[in-house]
Amino acid sequence: MGLAAGLAGTRPSPCHAQGLEPSTKDSLSLTQAQAMLVEGNDRIRAARAAVEAAEAEYRGAFSVNLPKLSANLSHARTSTEQSSVLTLKENSTLGLTGSLPIFAGGANQASLRKKKFELEKSRAQSQIIESQALYDLREAYARTLFAQEAIHLSSDVVRRREENVLLIRQKYEAGRESKAALLEVESMLSVSIWEREKDGHALRLAQRRLNKILARPMADKVRAEPISPLPKPESGLLNFETSLAGHPILRSNEYAVSAGRESLAGARSGFLPMMDLESSLSKVGSTKWGLQDNNWQWALGIKFPFFSGGRTVADIRSATAEIRKLDAEKSNAKGDLWIEAEDSFFSWEETAAWLDVAEAALKASESRAWLVGNQYATGQAAYFEWRNVEDQLVNVQKQLLAARRDLIIAHARFEKAMGRGVR
Repeated sequence: MGLAAGLAGTRPSPCHAQGLEPSTKDSLSLTQAQAMLVEGNDRIRAARAAVEAAEAEYRGAFSVNLPKLSANLSHARTSTEQSSVLTLKENSTLGLTGSLPIFAGGANQASLRKKKFELEKSRAQSQIIESQALYDLREAYARTLFAQEAIHLSSDVVRRREENVLLIRQKYEAGRESKAALLEVESMLSVSIWEREKDGHALRLAQRRLNKILARPMADKVRAEPISPLPKPESGLLNFETSLAGHPILRSNEYAVSAGRESLAGARSGFLPMMDLESSLSKVGSTKWGLQDNNWQWALGIKFPFFSGGRTVADIRSATAEIRKLDAEKSNAKGDLWIEAEDSFFSWEETAAWLDVAEAALKASESRAWLVGNQYATGQAAYFEWRNVEDQLVNVQKQLLAARRDLIIAHARFEKAMGRGVR
C-alpha cells in the first residue's frame, strides 16, 4: 500500500480516472532504475568512452621504446642530351630502414608513466561521474515518488472537502451554520482542486527528469515503486578519514600530481644526451627492377643539447609550478570532502529523526481530527475548531510525504559525498 493509501484509507483516488498516473505495467523499482542507469545514461557512457580512449593512448605510448621499421621502393629515370645524342639512365632501389631509440634522457619512460597515471585518473573521473549520476537518479526517483503520493493526497483532500461543502451547506440551509463558513469551505475546495492540478504538473515534470537521466523517451509515463525499507543511518559517527581514503576525487588528484611529476621528469631530460641506432638495407639496380647491388649501413647517433633558447628551463619551471598547484588542490579537496561527508551524514540523521516526529504527529493529528469531526457533527465543537483541525491534518500529511522524500535524498547525498557509485 502506498503512503497516501495509508494516510487516507483505501478509497480509489480520482487521479486515476484523469490519467495523471501511469499504469502498473509501467512501474519501475529503484534497483531496476539503477541497472538502466549503467547502460543508458549519456554521461556515464561518455565517461567510459573517455576511459577507453585513455587506455588506447597508454597502449600507444609503448611505441616510444620499440624499434621503427619502414620499407621503401623507388624507380628513377633521367635523360640527358649531348651532341644530339640522347642518353637514358634508370635506377631502382628497394630498401628496409630501421631505427631503435637507446636513450632519450628518460623522456620516453616518463611519457609512458605519465600516460599510465592519466589512465588511472580517467578511471577515477569516470567513478566521480557515475557517483553524481547515481545521486541525480535517486533524487529524481524520490521526487517522482513524492509527486505520485502528493497527487494521491491532494485528490483525497479534494474528496474530503467536497464532503465538507455538502455538510456545511446542509447545516447552513438548516440555519445551524453561517454563510461565512459555507463560503470558506467552498473557497478551500477551490484551492484544493488547484493544488491537485499543480501536483499533476509536478508529477509530469518529475517523470520527464527521471526519463532523461535513464535515457528513456521523454514522453513515457513511469511509476516509481515505493522504497522499503527507507534508508536510515546507523548510530554513531563514522571515521571519515579512513572512509574517504579511497574517494575517487582524492585518487584523481593523486594521479594528477603523479602525472605532473612525470611531466617534470620529461622536461629535465632536455639537459641529457640522446642516443639512437639507425640501420638500412637496400638493393639497387641500373635497369628497371633489375636489382643487383646490395647496400647495408648502420649509424649510432648521439645528440647532446647545450642550448635551447631557454625552452628547457621554462618547461621545468612550468612543470614545477603545476605540481605545486595540484598538491594544493589535493589538500583542499581532502578538507572539502571531509566537511561534505560529515555534513551530509548529520543531515541524514536529522532527516531520519524528523521522519519519526512526522509519523508520530500524523497519528496524533488523525486521532484529533476524528474526535473533533464527530464533535462538530453532533454540535459539540465549533466550526473554526473543526476547520483548524482539518487543516492541521492536511499539513501533517504533507509534512510526512516531504520527510520521506527528503530522507531518500539525504541518503543519496551522503552516498555521493562518500564517492560511491553504481559499481
